[in-house]
Amino acid sequence: MKSKISANSSCFTFAFIWFTTQFGGGFASGRQVIDFCFGYGPFVVITPVLTQIIQGVILYFICKYAIEFKMFDYRSWTNSFYSPYDKIMSNCYELCYNLVLAIATAIAFATGGATITQLLGTPYYLNTAIIGFLMLFLTIYGANLVRKAATGISILIIAGLLIIFIPNIIYFRSNIGSNFNIFLSQTTSQHLTGGFWKALIYASLQIAPMGAYLPHAAALGEKINIKKAVILGTLINASLMLMVSLGILGLHDKGIAGTVVPTLTVVTEGIGKQFLTPIVSILIFLGSVSTGVNLIFGIVKRVVSWLERNEEKSIKESKQKSRSMLVAIVYIILTWSIAQFGLIPLIAKGYSMVGYLTLFVVVIPVLIRGILGWKKPVETSLEEIKNLEV
Repeated sequence: MKSKISANSSCFTFAFIWFTTQFGGGFASGRQVIDFCFGYGPFVVITPVLTQIIQGVILYFICKYAIEFKMFDYRSWTNSFYSPYDKIMSNCYELCYNLVLAIATAIAFATGGATITQLLGTPYYLNTAIIGFLMLFLTIYGANLVRKAATGISILIIAGLLIIFIPNIIYFRSNIGSNFNIFLSQTTSQHLTGGFWKALIYASLQIAPMGAYLPHAAALGEKINIKKAVILGTLINASLMLMVSLGILGLHDKGIAGTVVPTLTVVTEGIGKQFLTPIVSILIFLGSVSTGVNLIFGIVKRVVSWLERNEEKSIKESKQKSRSMLVAIVYIILTWSIAQFGLIPLIAKGYSMVGYLTLFVVVIPVLIRGILGWKKPVETSLEEIKNLEV
């Protein structure tokens, strides 16, 4: 009974890590939903569901391979999965992950710092320094703390989104229906093909940080738990993304697509303005920080695993925390600098191509090999797999 509860807990936790990695400040602000879901007719309600189903299928195969081959840092995983073409493909994925890490974490500093300034009036640089220390603390104490933090933050974000959007969806229900009918009446074949392609690119972009998920796959342990985790994550993510899309749809005729923070517009034009406005800022802050933490942890796992690749177990354990701290500090300072010195637009040019690159580097190869199957290695016990966690 205890092991079943533990397994179910691991499934929920993995789903929450997926949620907090994918839904950062861009999602909490509503901007991400407009950029990917609107402008393609009925895909305003199809994209939120379709993108999560695509991600769920790909993540299932990724985690299945990780558990069967005991590969829980992304470089080991890509070297094994892409062999004998790993020299090219592993480095392509390395580029994908580091672009996502650099831009998403830099944005976490920028948006998180600005949000605290707006709420409390404290200096921006002080705020970003506090965020950096928070990321460092959560990262260096291993997978268990990251999973606990992801669970707590997810619950807060989900609760906040429900409080904001459910009342306003009810309030704008007639507008939602009329705006959706306008979308349908203006739909062309180009909208349908364009909407599907946009959904595929969005799903691929969100698969790019798979390195953030791999360290936590070990806690799932068995194939049945992977299925539970991705089904649960798909349901949670699709439901919330659809909810936000519907909430924004209710104000589409009022020009919400042109606003910087659409979620804030929903609040100011809807109900509960005085009470809900601070919640929007808190959601943006939590979403930004949680994404940064998950991505930093993924790169820490990758680098530390490389540093200790030829060492005995006792040496690995003695140096693991200090190495994790050092790697985390380096990457936090790097991404903090990107945010401070205005380099986000420069790096974003490469970031915009990550979805296309990940489609061909990860999504298509994983889907093909996942369907066709791969030769399984010698069986490893569940206990041995869990011992591989950070």
